[in-house]
Amino acid sequence: MKKKRQRNKRKKDERKGKREGKEKDEKKREKRRSKEDEEEERGDKKEERMKKEIDEVKRRWVGVRKKRRNKREKK
Repeated sequence: MKKKRQRNKRKKDERKGKREGKEKDEKKREKRRSKEDEEEERGDKKEERMKKEIDEVKRRWVGVRKKRRNKREKK
């Protein structure tokens, strides 16, 4: 109901000349989309960084396990 009311008010305002119309709405939508895209990119970069850190830690542990195994075998 609320959306329908908003749509009707928008149309009424456009008729009276208070609103510039759909162009302004499009600009706002485009701005919002670009912000959302930026946030997604940041999120993707964050995920990549986290994956790299996890891989690095795993690699370190592989080395540690290898050293421990070698020590056990020497004894």
